[in-house]
Amino acid sequence: MSPAQGFLSLRALERRFAGVAAVAAVDLDIHRSEVFALLGPSGCGKSTLLRMLAGLEGVDAGSIWLDGELLDGRPAHARPVNMMFQAYALFPHLSVAENVAFGLRQMGMKGARARSRVQEMLELVRMSEHAARRPHQLSGGQQQRVALARSLARAPKLLLLDEPMAALDRQLRVQMQRELREILRAIEITCVLVTHDRDEAMTMADRIGLMQRGRLVQVGTPEEVYDRPRTRFAAEFLGQVNLLQGVADAAERICVAGRLLPTRGAAAGTLTTIAVRPEDIDLHLSSPTHGQALEGTVSGVDYMGAHRVLEVAVAGLAPLAVIIGGSAQKSPPVGTRVWLDWCAEDAVALDPEA
Repeated sequence: MSPAQGFLSLRALERRFAGVAAVAAVDLDIHRSEVFALLGPSGCGKSTLLRMLAGLEGVDAGSIWLDGELLDGRPAHARPVNMMFQAYALFPHLSVAENVAFGLRQMGMKGARARSRVQEMLELVRMSEHAARRPHQLSGGQQQRVALARSLARAPKLLLLDEPMAALDRQLRVQMQRELREILRAIEITCVLVTHDRDEAMTMADRIGLMQRGRLVQVGTPEEVYDRPRTRFAAEFLGQVNLLQGVADAAERICVAGRLLPTRGAAAGTLTTIAVRPEDIDLHLSSPTHGQALEGTVSGVDYMGAHRVLEVAVAGLAPLAVIIGGSAQKSPPVGTRVWLDWCAEDAVALDPEA
């Protein structure tokens, strides 16, 4: 009986190089038609894991199941999996249509059937009018669409994307994230993408798997991993965050700078680190009546267009970041005395890291 619980299931998957684990004991279930992002810094094992799924990298331990079938030992060409590489790998001497048709010829599809499938894929990625062009005549975004059409032409059960936006400039990257997400959702294909870009993962993925030193340290929706990070690494990698440490009491509050600060998930009597996002901190120009707000002084203001990031100096603590709206009248100047507090649900008690 298959141990798989998802459309794609990884069980105790490992890969070692010179005795060092690049991928360590990974267990994961990915749903049918889900877009799943493997997110993490360079060297965390995410690209190695993607290549293991493709059959381009060996498996030292564990198993891979896809749609109830065991993939262990199957070579890359025998897997119902296609991978779109970061550099797109288009053939420069072939036209757009010929690039898309290349994989179809390999699987024996020819003639009118192949031409129809190529046309279908080019229409899907909105490249029909460029069918006769060569790759060097296309923009970076257009080349990416052609690479995607070629990857989808053979109707794989699983699509793998390796840093799909890395070759694009920032403005085009945002546009292509949106377009790629719409295409993947429209055809309901199961997709695993690798990225080091937090915004890319949160924009495109239904769920995110955060990797650190070869291990999956947290899996969840973009909202879950951002709003409820499990560890300091997760909190910091997913965005700007304030980290505060103190001993928790029975009411799940921690004592910091002489104030009892609300949190959630803190065990009484333990030294606890909490994570609070800058946008979740409430800033006051007078002391709140509850008397437990942190008192500090605005020591810096960074204008970011839609918002401002304030740096607040609090005695005995590292400077705290606070995000407020962008209008000038809402931004207290440097030197202003302020008080900071937050809701308990916005202060997450972190797990100790190994």
